[in-house]
Amino acid sequence: MPTRSSTVIFGQYGLAKVEYLAEVNGKWKGMETGTLYPFGRDRRTCWVDKRDVPALIMAKGPEGERLFSGSPVQGNQTDATQG
Repeated sequence: MPTRSSTVIFGQYGLAKVEYLAEVNGKWKGMETGTLYPFGRDRRTCWVDKRDVPALIMAKGPEGERLFSGSPVQGNQTDATQG
């Protein structure tokens, strides 16, 4: 996995679709890229940089509930224009 550098290019290593499971509107910051991702009742899915997926899907709410659904992504770059 690449290390954080001063030049982070969004989607450089691919994108993955993540689903938001909670009800609160807000922005979550990607741990690897520092990208802000908006989620909420009106925005349930979002394309995120593959490097940020593991931290997002591990995020828990105040009662220990999962906030996001998605898969840790490996392999070739995913094209956000497909499916």
